[in-house]
Amino acid sequence: MEEETRIGSAEGEGPDAFGNVVDVTLDPMGRAWVADAHRFQIQVFDATGKHVRSIGRKGGGPEEFGAISGMAWGPNDQLWVLDGANARFAVYDTAGKLVNTRPRNSIITISPWPGRFDQHGRMYDVAAVPRPDGSITSFIVRSDSAGQAQDTFHLPEFRPEVFSITQGDRQNQRTTQVGVPFTGRQAWTIDPEGYVWIANTGHYRIERHAFGSGIERVIERNPPLIPVTPAERGQMMENYRRYTEQGIKIDLSRIPGHHPPLSSFLFDDAGNMWASPMTSPDEGRALDVFDSKALYLGRVQLPVTQRTALKAVRGDRMVLVARDSLDVQTVIVMRIKKPER
Repeated sequence: MEEETRIGSAEGEGPDAFGNVVDVTLDPMGRAWVADAHRFQIQVFDATGKHVRSIGRKGGGPEEFGAISGMAWGPNDQLWVLDGANARFAVYDTAGKLVNTRPRNSIITISPWPGRFDQHGRMYDVAAVPRPDGSITSFIVRSDSAGQAQDTFHLPEFRPEVFSITQGDRQNQRTTQVGVPFTGRQAWTIDPEGYVWIANTGHYRIERHAFGSGIERVIERNPPLIPVTPAERGQMMENYRRYTEQGIKIDLSRIPGHHPPLSSFLFDDAGNMWASPMTSPDEGRALDVFDSKALYLGRVQLPVTQRTALKAVRGDRMVLVARDSLDVQTVIVMRIKKPER
């Protein structure tokens, strides 16, 4: 991996002074499209980091966003942007021109939006129905290229570890649920062929499912678990101090002593999987690479020191988002240099 450019500024009001980067993707020319939820805009930068154009503004009219939740490339290299607040998709060409808007039927909004398109032009979106106990059942809806729903895939039931924090007196009680730090979550994505890959990040196990069938393939590794440092645990304790000082009981012993071994995973346009494992500070940032048949190819070191979130891999480029101690976000574009055969 070779760093090509960094985009982001902690000062000023330019297009690279990001407020809240919810998603980043790469177009066929290697340009980075950055969705900034704070600005209600998409900023486009070329391979050198030069600003190309800004798309959108706050609102409910044409070329306006109520809330940008995520992006995915669809057929004909058109970018589908989910505007959750306006319950629609805005579809742009690579020149940044709005070519279509489509209503969205699902009411569930996850940011960043996990929806994707497969190589046949079919779209995969997430939807949900409530259970009697107040929780929800999530499922994936597959639609054809005309936007008509074809079938659904129910995601396996997953109950995240949460703290239930109750405040107020008996007559005015309210309960808030917050996730237990350093516990696993459910992650899923779609590969170019249309298979569903699902993981509980509390384990390094990623399963491949097909619509209408069970588990077809499994990727499983057993890396060493990375301990939670005293500083990290101390920060978590500080985060909950405002509750414990009010006499609210929170069982902080439920915070595990190690990080989840898997952070996230995604597919590039060639069908290779890039998984983000939890690594130690000594090891630095790294990615595990698997080919389109789930064969493990190896671990690739990243030339960055801070924690980053992998957003997209396309062709010979990769884009990540880093966040520093002051919460300033930076978009990093890497060039992938493959060995000569």
